[in-house]
Amino acid sequence: MSDVRWKGLDHEAIHKMINDGPGASASGPNIEFWGTLSKGLADISKNLDNRLAKLKVNWEGQAGDNATGSMSPLSTWAGRAEQG
Repeated sequence: MSDVRWKGLDHEAIHKMINDGPGASASGPNIEFWGTLSKGLADISKNLDNRLAKLKVNWEGQAGDNATGSMSPLSTWAGRAEQG
């Protein structure tokens, strides 16, 4: 086995960094953030879909088509972002 050094650290130093750290609990704030973001994007997507459905009922003709066409990409983006 060769004496490979990652960023100038020897095996013992790397082992200590990995095993003496906070472990999985260090991911808690990130998991919470991404969960909140995902929920927010899902809410945006749902609200836009609901509003677009109402617009289609209330607005007819070119005005309704233009409003729906303008907001549909935002709704699609929010749905895809939430899934990603």
